[in-house]
Amino acid sequence: MRTLNPSRPRAGKLLAYIMAVCPEVDSLMRVTRLERRVAANWKVVIDNNHECYHCAVNHQSLMEVVDYAHQAVWSDDGITFSHGVDGNGELNQAAYILSAGAGEQGSLFSFIWPTTIPLFFPGPVCLVLMQVIPAGPEATTVRHDFYFRNTTPDTQEQALVDWIDDVLVPEDMGLCEQVQRGLHSRGYRQGKFVINREDCSYSEHHVHWFQRFVHDAVIGRRSV
Repeated sequence: MRTLNPSRPRAGKLLAYIMAVCPEVDSLMRVTRLERRVAANWKVVIDNNHECYHCAVNHQSLMEVVDYAHQAVWSDDGITFSHGVDGNGELNQAAYILSAGAGEQGSLFSFIWPTTIPLFFPGPVCLVLMQVIPAGPEATTVRHDFYFRNTTPDTQEQALVDWIDDVLVPEDMGLCEQVQRGLHSRGYRQGKFVINREDCSYSEHHVHWFQRFVHDAVIGRRSV
């Protein structure tokens, strides 16, 4: 098992990135919680979060909200990683409708080892805190807590919740369950990573980063 090393920063640059995207994060209140059981191992679920070359095909409404085309900025430091990406600035798109002037927040998608995923979507001020909770070798509970300024979400905030619950999460969890089934295939041996830090939209370097952390945690190689 990894042991904490108090002399080593464990959140790295992530807090600064979060404050830049959402300066109000400390004052937000948890309003809504969603949970979903997924027929996939927790590591498969997190792998899915660590690359976005699958996004253009599988998350078409998300691609109307953010612009990944060679603009994503990925960073890893300590036990965290993050990727920031510009919003498309579209008010009337398929994901969640925004009124003029509602773009108060940028986007930041990040990860804190081992199972915490803070998400900031363009639009109303909001933190979506995703927790990936192992429920056995073939099952995971995926939890999303939504933090807003007020205890009752307004129309735009509720639209964001509904889109994540009805569209984005089912798209991702369906992919994870397909991968889990594929891992049992007799034809599967070991995959290869696509690594290209200069074009992060089509790279798996953070999948490799996460799997290295898992490997080192199992064998007790590295402290954090």
